Amino acid sequence: MQHDCIAFLEAVRKAAVELTTYIDGYTEQQYLSDGRTQRAVERCVEIMGEGLRQIRDTDLSLLNKLPHASQIIGMRNIIVHEYGDIDSAIVWHAVSTQLAGLIAAVQNEIDGLERNG
Repeated sequence: MQHDCIAFLEAVRKAAVELTTYIDGYTEQQYLSDGRTQRAVERCVEIMGEGLRQIRDTDLSLLNKLPHASQIIGMRNIIVHEYGDIDSAIVWHAVSTQLAGLIAAVQNEIDGLERNG
């Protein structure tokens, strides 16, 4: 179970870091006018949300240590199942303001799990 959680956390971290490369230096207006970047960001959110969903199903107490995890899972579900209803401004706000805290928390949990082996 611990090995699975580390793998899920690594997937979340990798997608989150990748996502930051897509929006680095962007303004909201640039993001909203760039459909290609929006699709890339949405794909990263899908991967993050799926990893977090797997963590939720494996270890709910771990999920509760990760900021905005439930909201990311919800956003993933909207992206995957309701393409016409994606509000790119909401996605922008979430990823531009909340990603750094999530990345730090995920890395902290990976480090702790690896230390405690």
